Amino acid sequence: MIWIIGDKGMLGREVSKALQEADIPSTGTDREVSILEPEALRAYAKGCKPDWIINCSAYTAVDKAEDEKEAAFAINKTGVANIAALASELDIPLIHISTDYVFDGSSSEPLTEEAPAGPTGVYGASKLAGEEKIRKICSKHFIIRTAWLYGQYGPNFVYTMLKLMNKLDTLKVVDDQHGSPTWTKDITGLICTIIESDNMTYGTYHLSGEGECTWFEFAREIFRLGRENGLITSDCTLNPCSSEEFPTPAKRPAYSLLSKEKVKRNFQYSVPDWKESIEQFLDILDPVLRKVNNWLILSDSDIDTAKYLFKGKKYLYQVFTCQQALEKALKAVIEFYQGPPPRIHNLKQLSRLAGVSENYADFFVDLDYYYIRSRYSLDIQKIGKTLNQERCAFFLEKTTEALECIISRIPLITQ
Repeated sequence: MIWIIGDKGMLGREVSKALQEADIPSTGTDREVSILEPEALRAYAKGCKPDWIINCSAYTAVDKAEDEKEAAFAINKTGVANIAALASELDIPLIHISTDYVFDGSSSEPLTEEAPAGPTGVYGASKLAGEEKIRKICSKHFIIRTAWLYGQYGPNFVYTMLKLMNKLDTLKVVDDQHGSPTWTKDITGLICTIIESDNMTYGTYHLSGEGECTWFEFAREIFRLGRENGLITSDCTLNPCSSEEFPTPAKRPAYSLLSKEKVKRNFQYSVPDWKESIEQFLDILDPVLRKVNNWLILSDSDIDTAKYLFKGKKYLYQVFTCQQALEKALKAVIEFYQGPPPRIHNLKQLSRLAGVSENYADFFVDLDYYYIRSRYSLDIQKIGKTLNQERCAFFLEKTTEALECIISRIPLITQ
């Protein structure tokens, strides 16, 4: 049994999917089992009896970390130490994900695992502190440092570029920071290789896409491929610029190209070229987003209809249509994260599958009541009389608010 800690994040979701596809039994936790509470970790481990732990949890807000040092170190150092202590106690291997930010960016050659660390910001310092705790506490560990990570299940540079390229006529992108983009699927490939190989060559490993580029060169490739498959429909002009033109609270490494020789040698792992990976990623993303956008287009149509029905004082049909708008938006989220949604109409059930806030649970129950009764009750007129302008104005306002919350769960919307 593999325990994925941080299974709701961009990498954690990809790891869960990869293990499932490889028929490797796994379980996952996120914030419901706090890594800052050793007893909570121990209690969960007692129930699932893991053979491995994969830690995908992290404080990753690079710039916010400069003002939230305590929070960054709590998660990236103290929380990691708690996980390492548990793995040591259970005598099982720990796979932990780290970052190129542990380096200062002054190198001009690919960075090996033995290169001296020297983080320049709080985020990098907190991640390095977590690494050091693992090495001290847990002998059976694999620390995988990666860089420029992107994937389907969370905000990242690729999504940001696709959004901006569709919105702006011109876009400046930094051209003096060098590294290599990494697809989450390439990381999960290595994780599965480590688990299945029985090669217990513990230690620190580097993995990023093969090859080298700047952020500008990465953006240019995203634009080229996005135009080819229809994800980008504008004629946005890309221009290179310096880091000085985009100052950030946390300094970015000017050079963070990671050497992959150790992982190739010890695990015979074939590292894909970064251009191949981004092409595959966008090819996979394209049909997913088309299905998601179809759900959202239908949801938009329903909410427009609901507003029209409200003006016409057809309140029962308005509430019915509000329910349909929310149902389709929730199914868009499920489509994005899990694949084809179930053929059910219950908003509360769908919201749980979509991971939407429980704050709307009671409201969803109310809408479902009118939806079910209006479809299956013979006494529709009587049900309609329980609604009035004030109550239906509330339903419309609350539906609009809930829709914003639901759609925000999808990192990229191209409609």
